[in-house]
Amino acid sequence: MKVFLVDDHPVVLEGYKALLKCEGINVVGSSTDGYGLIDWLDNNYCDVLILDISMPFYNGLDVLKYLKEKNSRVKTIMVTSYCEAMIVKNVIDLGAMGYVLKEESAEYIVDAIKSVYNGKPFFSEIVRDTVIDKHLESDGEILITDVLSKKETEVMKFLVEDFTQEEICEQMEITGSSLRSYTERMRKKLGVKSNIQLALLAVKHKTQLFIKNRN
Repeated sequence: MKVFLVDDHPVVLEGYKALLKCEGINVVGSSTDGYGLIDWLDNNYCDVLILDISMPFYNGLDVLKYLKEKNSRVKTIMVTSYCEAMIVKNVIDLGAMGYVLKEESAEYIVDAIKSVYNGKPFFSEIVRDTVIDKHLESDGEILITDVLSKKETEVMKFLVEDFTQEEICEQMEITGSSLRSYTERMRKKLGVKSNIQLALLAVKHKTQLFIKNRN
């Protein structure tokens, strides 16, 4: 696993390096701005990118837009002090697989790296609750189980349990195209743009998801 770090505070970078070294995680490079990362990526590759938002010379959102335009396979975790729901939503829409607050980074950063490296999203509890609460405020009292079919609820249950798409297909005995059809309908019904947002939204409805799935 190759990890690259981007933060405009050198002391933060050194802290990450020391922590990840203790965990046996290979840090292949670092930069104090987004431009340095983009320049590095011209001739190098990393599996996981730790990225701050507020930086000079290409901020974190600019970097995500660049990576999306390039169809980059780098898996990005945003580590920042910002915890506004709209910012988190924008980061998800731009392709980030993880979001951790700097105040929580010492506790979560290693688990976040391992999770996204294995293809599973990671959002710290504070970030997750912020996004879910905002969505629930805008949607009033409508419950997930009021709008999803039995099969869609089953898919949602597996997303909450952090199953991969391949594992969901195997458990439900469906094809990948069938799963994509289910998740597309679910996103439209719930007003979200990604499967990550589906799983985030479902967390506070976890009890009713399991109850409906048994009926």
